[in-house]
Amino acid sequence: MRISASSFMEKTDVLKKEKADLFTENFDLKREVAKLKEELGNRIEELEKNRVDNDAENAELKTENLSKKKQNYVGEISETPRPKNPSIDEASQYLAYTYDKAIDAEDTAMKANQEEILCWTLYAQDFRVQLNEIIKNGKDKFGKKKARSLLYDSISKQLSILHRSQDLGLQLREISRDSLRKKTQRAEKFLDYSKR
Repeated sequence: MRISASSFMEKTDVLKKEKADLFTENFDLKREVAKLKEELGNRIEELEKNRVDNDAENAELKTENLSKKKQNYVGEISETPRPKNPSIDEASQYLAYTYDKAIDAEDTAMKANQEEILCWTLYAQDFRVQLNEIIKNGKDKFGKKKARSLLYDSISKQLSILHRSQDLGLQLREISRDSLRKKTQRAEKFLDYSKR
């Protein structure tokens, strides 16, 4: 079975056109994928910023709530009249009341400490996940020390944005990079201790 030269050329031309069409379609699809990746990255970044904003707002509200509870305890205790020349029953009633308030305050403080430890442990877990992602995505361009440095820089930048945010109306203290590093190391110790 012989194919004529003109028939062969026609088939070659058809295949070349199909190849060009496929190349164009592939290029368009790659461009669309890149656009979708960028859009997804922007959405993820926005969600992370919103999460940080919400976490900061929640922390501020919890701190404010604890402060108000403390003020209430102080107010309640100091406003409770102490009996003058009390009988043993009156004195013991007052002592029982202040003892009960002290136990309540102790429980509140204990819960706040537990919540703080939980928050630091979760922070350390997320920190390590991000650290491993940076190392993995860097394809061995840099080691753990450089990846930590990059992550600290990124967190510092986000904290700076958070501090400047007018929407929150929070009075957050400035955090130095060194302080961030030390607090992160402390959080990682909490995490390591909790895994034991």
